[in-house]
Amino acid sequence: MRAQAKLYLDTRYPLTAQDDMALAKVYQLVRQYCSTLRITLTIKQVERKYTFLSQYEGNWVTEAMLMIYLRNSGAYQRQALG
Repeated sequence: MRAQAKLYLDTRYPLTAQDDMALAKVYQLVRQYCSTLRITLTIKQVERKYTFLSQYEGNWVTEAMLMIYLRNSGAYQRQALG
């Protein structure tokens, strides 16, 4: 987060004095990083439990299964709400 703050924000000024667009960019980058980190941790947990998945190059099977799960659960929630 420090790297993004230094890159997009003027560190001489407090948060309230920062440009809104620059703040939005930093928040977006941090959210992306956190999301990627959560997915990476989840994939590592799955690999530890199901060791046979490590035979697939680049974890593509685990990542594909996670993407399908997230897509399906999101679709189910949207259907339940609407």
